[in-house]
Amino acid sequence: MFCLIFCSLAVVDWFLLRKEQPTKEKKRKVYRILWFIVPMIAWNAGASHIYGWPNPFDVIELMLGWSNSLLEG
Repeated sequence: MFCLIFCSLAVVDWFLLRKEQPTKEKKRKVYRILWFIVPMIAWNAGASHIYGWPNPFDVIELMLGWSNSLLEG
């Protein structure tokens, strides 16, 4: 769910950048946003259609799961 929220924010930001005058810095910003949008769309499409595809929360828990043992004492 959070991936969809951040993707929609990136799309809105991309449309706002398209309205500005074209400059070299603007092109860099647009490509940075696209490098964020495309993988998120692919991730969500895979999570929606492929059985067993991990959702983002599972991946976060996998990466940061060791910190839970530190917090519990």
